[in-house]
Amino acid sequence: MAEGFKDRYAEYMVGRNGGDALSLTCLIVAIVLVVLSFFCVGVNPFLYVLVLLLGIASAAYAALRMNSTDVVSRQAENEAFLGFFQRFGRKDDEEAGEGEERRPRRERRSRREEEYDFEEEAPAREPEPEPEPEPQAQPEKIVVTCESCGQQLRVPSGKGNIKVRCPKCSNIFQLFT
Repeated sequence: MAEGFKDRYAEYMVGRNGGDALSLTCLIVAIVLVVLSFFCVGVNPFLYVLVLLLGIASAAYAALRMNSTDVVSRQAENEAFLGFFQRFGRKDDEEAGEGEERRPRRERRSRREEEYDFEEEAPAREPEPEPEPEPQAQPEKIVVTCESCGQQLRVPSGKGNIKVRCPKCSNIFQLFT
């Protein structure tokens, strides 16, 4: 039963954005806000409702992003989101040793951006020709004569008891090869 659900879900998600960093962040924010809203119940009922609604709205936005068919726009939003938070991410100075130079901001890229750059900048290669399938060993054929009309027929050898139909007279006879 679970396999059928996985297959139907995979079919449904074809052509849709799916999960990305922005959607995942929205889901995490939604969980944090919903949990935080439970602590606001005793403090202020209005604050509880506000925080809970923000959490639900964040989860709904994440669900809409994941199910969106406008993949190009969602990817652009996700890249802008990653670019914004990349400024606050780890610094190259911390990673580099004392003798290494700091790379200019333009050269610093996340792994995800490098993957996109690789796909865009890769030179167009001609598709490699498909290797020809190895010729399969044809079973040896033996020549037999039809019992009815005398037509000579080629049949595979080594198959044991087989029924042979003559194409000329449609006579069927058994043969052990």
